[in-house]
Formats: sequence, C-alpha cells, structure tokens
Amino acid sequence: MKYIELNYVSIIIRILLAAGIGCIIGLERESKNRPAGFRTYTLVSIGACLVMMTNQYLFSVYQSGDPARLGAQVISGVGFLGAGTILVTRNNQVRGLTTAAALWTSACVGLALGIGFYTGALTVGLVLLFVMVFFRPMNRILHRKNGFMRLYAHFNSSDDIDDFLRKCRIEMVKVSDMQPLMQKDADKGGIVVLIELKGFLDINHENLINKLSNLEGVRYMEEI
Repeated sequence: MKYIELNYVSIIIRILLAAGIGCIIGLERESKNRPAGFRTYTLVSIGACLVMMTNQYLFSVYQSGDPARLGAQVISGVGFLGAGTILVTRNNQVRGLTTAAALWTSACVGLALGIGFYTGALTVGLVLLFVMVFFRPMNRILHRKNGFMRLYAHFNSSDDIDDFLRKCRIEMVKVSDMQPLMQKDADKGGIVVLIELKGFLDINHENLINKLSNLEGVRYMEEI
C-alpha cells in the first residue's frame, strides 16, 4: 500500500472519518441506554486518530523513534474507559463487556485512520456495527435454545429450596450448581442463591421460570 503523507486534506479526512465511525457505533450503544454513548465513542475514536497522526508527524519530522509507540499506549490505555463501563449488578450479573470491547475496537479504528489505513479502518468499522446490531438478536435466540440457565432466586427458607429441587426433577432439569449469596438487606430475611440449571432437553426458559417462581416460598426469581 502506498504511504499516505500528512497534509491538510488527509488530516481533515482522517479526523472526519474517525468522528463519523465513532458516532455511528456510539449511537447504537446510546439506543440501548448503555453507559458509553455516541459522545464517548466519538471522542475515543478521534483521540486515537490524533495520537496516531501525532506519532506519524514526529517520526516524519525527526526521523527517529518508534512510529507505533504512541498507538500502542492508546491500545493499552483505553482499557480504563472499558473498565468503567463493566458493572456487576446486585444479582451478580456482569454487564458492559460488549460496550468495553466496542470502545477498545473504536480506538483501534481511530488509530488505523490516523495512520491512513482507510481500507482496514472502514472495513472493521462496518463489521463492528454489523456485530453490534445483528448479533444481539442472534445471541438471544441461541441463549433461549441452549439447555443451560442461571437463576437468581430468593427463598423464604431451606425447606423451600428442597421443594424447588423436587420441582426441577419433575421438569427434567438438573441443578448443576447452587451458591448462596450474602443478603444485603438483613431485615428481609430468607435465603438468596445463584442457581445453574441444565436441561436434558431444550428448555423453554420463560415457561420454566414461570413454573418455578410460582412455587410456594419463592419470593423472587429471575434469569441472569
């Protein structure tokens, strides 16, 4: 590929493309009400683009140093933003991994645009947008069809857990793991557990949760 030198036109094109791709990806996250929206993605993308152009400028002017050094620092340094979007809910459910990964990829796209690698940057930007938009419903379908479930459940007593286990056997579902959790609201009492289920056949998740949550002694239950 022909080396693209820095000039006013190439600088403007790179920054505009970085802003556009970051904004489009961020809008998808914004529509899902995620912690990082279009402004965050846009800033990460154009910031990475500027770093890479600065790296190219320094190398071309002074003819020394590593032309990839600053870009490498961006790839590792953007992790602090990604860590800020990863949350653990009260039910021990981890959220924000996709947003963190997309932020990191957005920074990489900005770096590629900053050095003038337009083909790679635009291709990855389109693929990233496709994954964010179309893989989500596919993931839901696969999740519903597999034989595994993870439940957050709040029982009145240990006897109610025994009733729950008996109901699982009737429904041909195996309890593969059960972990008690600390109850933050001690005045509420009861027993809170994380439960992993495995069905011998494909599980209809919604129907099974309705049957199990309607058992006497079950205060609250949801799939996580």
